[in-house]
Amino acid sequence: MLGCQEDESKDGLVLTCYFPDEVSLRRAVYETMRNALLFSPISTGKVQDQDWNAQWRETMEPVKISPTLWVSPTWLTPPLKSGEEWIRVEPKMAFGTGHHESTRLAVAAMEDFPESLKHKNVLDIGTGSGVLCFAARLMGARVCVGVEIDSACAENLNENLGENPGEGRIEFIVGTIDSLGKRARFDAVVMNVILTQGEPALGSAVTHLRERGYLAWSGLLNDDRDRAVSAAQKYGLYVVNEHAENEWVSVTFQKQSASGAPADGSGD
Repeated sequence: MLGCQEDESKDGLVLTCYFPDEVSLRRAVYETMRNALLFSPISTGKVQDQDWNAQWRETMEPVKISPTLWVSPTWLTPPLKSGEEWIRVEPKMAFGTGHHESTRLAVAAMEDFPESLKHKNVLDIGTGSGVLCFAARLMGARVCVGVEIDSACAENLNENLGENPGEGRIEFIVGTIDSLGKRARFDAVVMNVILTQGEPALGSAVTHLRERGYLAWSGLLNDDRDRAVSAAQKYGLYVVNEHAENEWVSVTFQKQSASGAPADGSGD
């Protein structure tokens, strides 16, 4: 299957699946879907080939991820006003064009850290297109390191880095968090990843987070919030802030002090 689109209708969920040829289509329909009781009778049709990339570019629009930050490709200039900044991200294989709620929630969390990111070191786990690193730099961060496990993002990261010059050093690493030096420490960590990807990364993230540093975890569904908080608390992280949009939520934590107590005296 090349792709699948889900739409809701009065009769239930409608799945539109695309296949490269009739052989693949028949195999899927007659060997798989035909035996699934959840599906109603299946209809098929041929889609005429066309310039899908051109169609997609025509529907693409700049998106505002914060009161002062816009994200769009270089060929799509946003309607900038005084004091606003433009993050140029070429949408390819990497996640992070700003159109998803979780990206906006991550930026909101970074802007609302109890301490400013100015002159701070920031780690972005699951950096995707690098958009959060660029946002952190515009917030005044001194060093931003983005870690991405998907090697398909490497070319896009380098391209986006070249399109977003500015003060503050940005470095992208394709690999796991373990690719960082053992002594690397950050004032803030941001993760825009779903629960099943973020939970296993918590231990390493906390290791690289300075005492009393902040960790913002976006990419969480509302139903996953409590489990994420419980997992974070096991590593000495305490909730200090939250943001929500539709069914998505971001939670900001602070790493406890050496005494074992929350740095701000809270205990949620």
